[in-house]
Parts: sequence; C-alpha cells; structure tokens
Amino acid sequence: MSIKDFIAGGAKQDRSFKDVQNPVLEKETSRLEIINEQSSNEVSDIISSLEVLSAINPIVEDKEKFNFIVLSAGEYGGATLEKENTTIIGISNSKINRLVTIRANATISGVHFISSDKTSNNKNHLLKVTNSSSLVLNNCIFEKGKNDPMSSTVSDEKAYIINDVGCAVILNSCTFTGSVTGSGFVIVNRDTSTGSAIISNCRNLTGRPHSNVFVISEIFV
Repeated sequence: MSIKDFIAGGAKQDRSFKDVQNPVLEKETSRLEIINEQSSNEVSDIISSLEVLSAINPIVEDKEKFNFIVLSAGEYGGATLEKENTTIIGISNSKINRLVTIRANATISGVHFISSDKTSNNKNHLLKVTNSSSLVLNNCIFEKGKNDPMSSTVSDEKAYIINDVGCAVILNSCTFTGSVTGSGFVIVNRDTSTGSAIISNCRNLTGRPHSNVFVISEIFV
C-alpha cells in the first residue's frame, strides 16, 4: 500500500468516526439544555417578582402596604406615596423629574431627583415629606437647575427638600448638586423636634446651608 492510499484510508476512517452518534453525549447535551431553560425561567420569575418598572410606567403603589418598587434606567414622572412602608430602589441611572410627595412612611434608595425644563411641578422643591410621615433616603442625588428658585425664608418652601411639621427625614450618603444661582436653604425642616431631620455621610456641592437640620457628617463645597 502506498503512503497516499494509507493517508486517504485514515481520512475515510476519521470521517466515519465523526458520523457515529454517541448516546451518552446526546443525553448529557439534552440534560444541559433543560437545565439552561429552567435557569432562564427562574431568572425571569425573579425579575418579575421584583416589580421592575420601565420609564414608560408610572410609579404606583398596588398593595395596601409594604410595596417594593424597582426603577430601571430612565426618567420617571413624580409620585405621591400614600401606602405604609413603601420601598423604592433605583438600580441603574433612575431619575424622577417631577415632584415627589411623601404621605406615609417610606424608604427610597439610589434615585436621582432632578428638576425638569418641561414642567414647573418640582421647580420650588424636588421632594416634600408631609402628613406626619417619615422618610429614609439612601444614596440619592438631588439636582436643581440654574433658574430654579431658592429662598432663605422657610415658609417659601423653595429648597431641595421640605420636611413638614410633625414629619421626619433621614439622609444617608446622598448628594446635593446643581447650578442654582439664588441663595437659600438646601433642606428646610419645618419641624422643631430634635432629630426630625438628620444627615449622615452626605455631599453638599451647592455651597448652601440647611435649615434646622442635624448634620452628623457632610462634605460641604
């Protein structure tokens, strides 16, 4: 047998070997496909259970209490939170560009509150706590525009955040920023109770003070 015939025969045998089906391999492949499909379905179920909103959806409290709302990337209109113990979490560049009013105990984390040129709804203030409610804010950003009004008169309610009489607000690791030109207060606390407005580990880039707020630690620029 020549070398040429030997090589040709080997190639033929190799092709025959590849054509042979392996039942064990096929069974394992099928099992892995089932596992992947199940995992994909489980991930989808988890995401659905988190009630992740897209920016086209309004912020709505569907349950009587303990609502848990996750905001994806995008800009959302304002909201009035009236159900007890609602939690809102922003997971990726989540912005709210209209007024947010808190009328029941709530927690908000990772949300960027920003005034909008399209509406004057939140020009005076971005967020207000009222109706004897308490609010905890974590890792949020508050941003007002250049022409948004500010005031050093508490009753004007021209600030970033208003905490009404009988209410409480606590801010952890939040940032206040924006190109506002007028003088005035960043947070206005209209309640005189000790500890009704507390700031911890926040960053104030506005160069403006707060009114009646207990500051544990804040970078002030």
